[in-house]
Amino acid sequence: MMTEIRSPKREIRNKSEARKARHFLAGALVCLAAMALVAETAWAGEAESGVDPGPALEKLNGQDVDEAAGAAQALGRDYAATAAGSPRKNLDVVVKALLERLAQTEGAPEGWVVRRACAEALGSIRTKAAVADLKEVLKKEGNLEVVISATEALAKILPAEEVRDLVTENLKETGPARWAAARYLEKNATADDVGVLTAGLSAAGEANDWRVRKHCAAGLAGLARKGTVLPGRTCEKLAELLGDDVQNVTDAAKDALSVSPTKEVLAALVTGAETKGPGGDADTTWRVRAASLEILGRIGFAGIEQVGGKKVSSRAWSAMIAGLGDETLNVATAAQQGLGKVPAAALYPRLLAELDETESLAVRGGILGAMSANLPAEHEAKASALALRALQEAGDRQEAEFLRAGAIRLLGSCNVPGSGKQIAASLQSDSPYVRAAAVAALTRMSKKLKEGDKAEVAALLVSGLTESDWRKASASARVLTLFPSEQAVVPLIQKGLPHEKVNVQEGAASALVAWSQDAAFRKVVERALLAEAKDNRVWEYGAKVFGALKTREAVPLLVEMIRAKGDESHWRVQMNAIQALAAIGERTDEVRAALAACGESEVADVRNAAKAALKVLESAPPAAPAPPAAPAAPAAPAAPAAPK
Repeated sequence: MMTEIRSPKREIRNKSEARKARHFLAGALVCLAAMALVAETAWAGEAESGVDPGPALEKLNGQDVDEAAGAAQALGRDYAATAAGSPRKNLDVVVKALLERLAQTEGAPEGWVVRRACAEALGSIRTKAAVADLKEVLKKEGNLEVVISATEALAKILPAEEVRDLVTENLKETGPARWAAARYLEKNATADDVGVLTAGLSAAGEANDWRVRKHCAAGLAGLARKGTVLPGRTCEKLAELLGDDVQNVTDAAKDALSVSPTKEVLAALVTGAETKGPGGDADTTWRVRAASLEILGRIGFAGIEQVGGKKVSSRAWSAMIAGLGDETLNVATAAQQGLGKVPAAALYPRLLAELDETESLAVRGGILGAMSANLPAEHEAKASALALRALQEAGDRQEAEFLRAGAIRLLGSCNVPGSGKQIAASLQSDSPYVRAAAVAALTRMSKKLKEGDKAEVAALLVSGLTESDWRKASASARVLTLFPSEQAVVPLIQKGLPHEKVNVQEGAASALVAWSQDAAFRKVVERALLAEAKDNRVWEYGAKVFGALKTREAVPLLVEMIRAKGDESHWRVQMNAIQALAAIGERTDEVRAALAACGESEVADVRNAAKAALKVLESAPPAAPAPPAAPAAPAAPAAPAAPK
């Protein structure tokens, strides 16, 4: 017989493992017992709540609004339904107290806070005993927050079908119940609710019915995101809301129409873009047009072509092109931005075709203006010919001002030979739109025109300085900066610098300074200005020009300007002359004395300018002395006389 021999170490290990197993088993049994106890306690607590509602009920019926609301919330937490049909101790007492407090509409104005908390608590408790009272709240309560809480409470108590029937009916009513129903449907609507939400888009008559329209539009947007295809009638109603007086409603309608481009959506947007009202300040249909065009532009060329089909797409492009001539800038801008995303190969043939066919002067002007931004070379000849013809036909008629402006912008972009004179003449138009377009066009053309054309333009601009309308004279003076002309120097000094309007004065001074960047031109300007500066009407802005050019020959005249006595506006002449002397940097005793005298002026601007000028002159390095004259070359010796 063989005897088993065990290793001492193995023996010890086995005993240790056995001990661990016994401890684990004991612990597991303890845990199971504890879990069973906890489960039993929890079940018992659920079945028979041991919470004493007395203190909370006392506060609920008290006068302190915050305490009462807090008590209602506490009762809602303590008696919240955790299992359907489970009995809870004192539940009937709690529900009765909450319903009684919910019905109390008299008292402090802030009592609605308590009623809202009671409705929320009843929703947490989920007792059908509260259904009738909560429905009564929807009929009689005037506070929106309470009605919303009552609606949400009913949604927790009733089956989904009953809740939907309830809110659908309430959406047909008036007052807060309708608002709360629309709010509920916004968050919980299904595809079956499209018709109900569409009906809610027409809610009107009460001051706060915009809430209903907003919630219904937002609900439709949510359904569209989930894949629901909105029917044509719904899309049309949403498009009408793009002109709503309340921005929240407009934004919700925009959102709903922007989710998914369908044929129905595109058709509604095109109809919106074509909407016209009676006109006048009360007509707000421009909002519908602007928003419709904005969304069409957001959908883009590819989306419109792919989804809309030939008929709808063609209408969309016609509506957007017509928008270019809309009298409301928002609409025209939306149309221009939308068309700006269309490929040139597809856009410009449409624009040219519409330009030939439309009779609207405004639309033709809008098309010409839009084409000026980025006109392909292959269409330039035809477009510029149409623009020249339009400019000649329009004359200066007020009703054709947009057409003239558009034609001018396109001609400036194309740089058509000979058009500079016509554009320059347009600076004398009575229309600010035409003048602005002419300024922009001449600015673009200034570097491309030939010298002969520049001279003709400059001559027209000089004649514009004599216009009695200072706006026209100012436009001519500003544009002259880009068209240097020796023949225009004296007219600028004689007509522009002494003008009664500062806009013209500044334009003339800017032109003279800009031209003087050329050395030869500088001499012409300085010579003419020194000669004309005998007229003290030239002094104020003539001093600015001298300062910008740092004309040393003008120093005696500038000192004279400072010392001279003039009318009450002479201080501006003094200040400009002081600043010119500082810029020139002449530091003679005569200059210092004149500046020191101005330091005692009654006019603060003059005093400050004089002190600043003296400080500049003191800190500036002395002017470099003129180089000594070269010694005269010695005379050549006389040739000897020829012998007789």
